[in-house]
Amino acid sequence: MRYLMGIGLVLALLMGPVYSENDPDWGPNEKDVAQKAEASRRAKELERDYNEVTKKTAPTTKVSNDPWQSLRSSGAPAKPKQ
Repeated sequence: MRYLMGIGLVLALLMGPVYSENDPDWGPNEKDVAQKAEASRRAKELERDYNEVTKKTAPTTKVSNDPWQSLRSSGAPAKPKQ
């Protein structure tokens, strides 16, 4: 008898999750989906705005970054970096 009760208890414990999946409140609701979509849209918009600003503020001319330029003689060309 105990054997049958043990089997029944195990089956009851295993069947609990099966019935809970039929719950209509299970899974994401519309409010969460809408909030995630809005956050994704805002993130894309911020990224686009950031890229526009960095393109506008990028330097148009390259500035020489040679601190020894004034100390070299005019006849000797600067060695390229390797």
